[in-house]
Amino acid sequence: MPLFTDFPPDDLREALVDLYFRNLNDGLPLLHERMFKEAVASGFHLRDSGFGAIVLLVCANGARSSSDPRVLEDPSDDRESSGWKWFKEVQTKRKLLLAPAHLYDLQIYVVRSSPKPCYEPLLISGYAQLMSIFLQSTNTPQASWPLIGMGIRAAVDVGAHRKHMYSSIPTFEEELWRRAFWCVIHAFYTPLSY
Repeated sequence: MPLFTDFPPDDLREALVDLYFRNLNDGLPLLHERMFKEAVASGFHLRDSGFGAIVLLVCANGARSSSDPRVLEDPSDDRESSGWKWFKEVQTKRKLLLAPAHLYDLQIYVVRSSPKPCYEPLLISGYAQLMSIFLQSTNTPQASWPLIGMGIRAAVDVGAHRKHMYSSIPTFEEELWRRAFWCVIHAFYTPLSY
């Protein structure tokens, strides 16, 4: 799977990540802010395509609240194009949401070996959740429903909905699994605004 290369410049990426955490993650806490920012600062998004996709989707969602002209799709002046360039890059390169899963996709879900294993739960439903959040802020919010369904299905397939998956005192990773599952369930029950 190709690594992502079309990240926003560092100053813009930091601003978009901050906008995402202030405007979206506070209400729907899918990501752990400190751990996320540490992983980005270490350049993990440049070495791991799964986490790179998460970073691009966070930037796309943050762009919806940004007035910086660099978030617009070239050569557009239309504010509706905010963040689409990063959303489309993930949609183009990460086919697992739009095509049947292959062995490599399942390995990403189950056996991911990376320096930051705590982000494995985000690969389960994080793509679907972040893509659905982005689409709900566009003029085609109904496009988020299939993504939400895929996120629920992926979470159920790995057992994230079962109580026995978690210990009585949850670890950090278990808490991220819980967040990923309940955030996608929340998106399912949140009515779309037209």
